[in-house]
Amino acid sequence: MKTLTLRYAMSCLTASLLIVHIEGSFFYGIDMNKKKCPKCGEVKNVSGFNKNRTSKDGLGGWCRMCLHEYNKEHSEEIKEKSKRYYKDNIEKCKEHRKKYYSENSEVAKERSIRYYQDNKEEVLEKNKEYRKKNVEKLKERSKKYREDHKEKLKIKRKQRYKEHSDEAKAYSKEYNKTHSELIKKYKEEHAEEIRIRWKNYYKSPAGKAVVHRKDRRRRALLNNCEHRDYSEWEKELYSKKTFKCYWCKKIKPIEELHIDHVIAISRHGDDTPENTVASCKGCNLRKSARLPSEFVVNGQPSLNI
Repeated sequence: MKTLTLRYAMSCLTASLLIVHIEGSFFYGIDMNKKKCPKCGEVKNVSGFNKNRTSKDGLGGWCRMCLHEYNKEHSEEIKEKSKRYYKDNIEKCKEHRKKYYSENSEVAKERSIRYYQDNKEEVLEKNKEYRKKNVEKLKERSKKYREDHKEKLKIKRKQRYKEHSDEAKAYSKEYNKTHSELIKKYKEEHAEEIRIRWKNYYKSPAGKAVVHRKDRRRRALLNNCEHRDYSEWEKELYSKKTFKCYWCKKIKPIEELHIDHVIAISRHGDDTPENTVASCKGCNLRKSARLPSEFVVNGQPSLNI
């Protein structure tokens, strides 16, 4: 009997403690959405406090207003302390920053843009000052980045040039006019290096294509034939490793590519996309200036292919 009454008393006690814990605000007049700031002594809403994972209630000790005032008063001291900490824990700070940016990239970007817009003059001045102090460091960093991201930068440059080709051409023209002496001096100092670079370029498929394109245009003008640009199609062909010959239908390596006119320029064929095809070296040389009806491939006239 004694054990039963003891158990009953214990269960009642635990139940009452639970009620007090859950409905503490009702019994003691405590609002769980409010907190008292120990600095200013005001009772404020929890939204007026910063979050702190290390504290029991998950909130900071002082309210945001008090923290703001304190930071304003002791800004120099806090800056010095932050610099010291960063120097002592540089690897840890970098790792933490990387992790944060990978997890919150969009938020960080928005915040960065907003800060730049609000403090544009200050940011530009700071950047200018930093570049002056760290010229060699920035050059080294830029050089390393270009070496590590060659392909990425190449694609980016091509894309940008495609989108702004007219602007780029106009800028290049203007730059050449205003810096003619500088360009002349550079060419004189690096004459041998430039010659080798151009020689290697003209040996490459893309370089050969440029030479042939100019030659085709010249011949079209001499024969009073129509000329229209098809360089984009040609560049696309040369970007691949293989191609299919229009005449023999065989797959050939890109080194054997010849741009052939269906009706030769010497026979008043136009230098236009409609009259040009991708031919292999053998077929182009054998066809020469013949018409398609006169050119025999695999024992058949090419018109029947």
